[in-house]
Amino acid sequence: MEEEARFFFGRGCHVVVPTYRGYGTSEGSPSRQALLEDAQATIDYCMDHWTLGESRLLIFGWSMGGALACHMAAQNPNAVHGIIILNTWDIFEHVQQHFWPARPFPFSFRDKWDNSDAIRRLGPDTSILIINACNDEIVPPNSGVQNLIAAQSRPTSPTTISRSMPTSGGHGTLLPILRYFDMQGLTNAGSDDCRVFQYLSTFTGHDR
Repeated sequence: MEEEARFFFGRGCHVVVPTYRGYGTSEGSPSRQALLEDAQATIDYCMDHWTLGESRLLIFGWSMGGALACHMAAQNPNAVHGIIILNTWDIFEHVQQHFWPARPFPFSFRDKWDNSDAIRRLGPDTSILIINACNDEIVPPNSGVQNLIAAQSRPTSPTTISRSMPTSGGHGTLLPILRYFDMQGLTNAGSDDCRVFQYLSTFTGHDR
């Protein structure tokens, strides 16, 4: 995630990238509860930090990270002002049907991950941008539609953004998708494809 972190840092964001237990060089065994605890610890760290605590907190999550973004935003409505989720499912059973029809669930998915339910519980001032790749080989592309329906079903304030953006690419094409949106945002400020940067500008104070 180093390049992705630099991408957001270059647009005026302070960036915190946690490594969950059992991933990367972190010790321990991953589980649903452990991932949620680690994500909450990251939120607490940001809110207690002498600089970050004064910032507007935006969570960007890809795949599993998007699931954690949804649940953390629902659990911390006063801390999290918005989330951007990329290639994140609505209900994990749909991923199982799409990608693992004849295989057992991976360890971290034995518990139900209902992201649409978490999105419905977002606070009225929490904005959400949903990006789903049309050629995602793991997460059904329709997940973005279902997550948007969930986002629009909740009461929101007039300034809250709830948008979904389909794009090309597959499940792992994170940085190329971001670079594409960056190009669109810089060259065609009126295009639908630059909405991700219009969304980011509400947190960084940058106008595009």
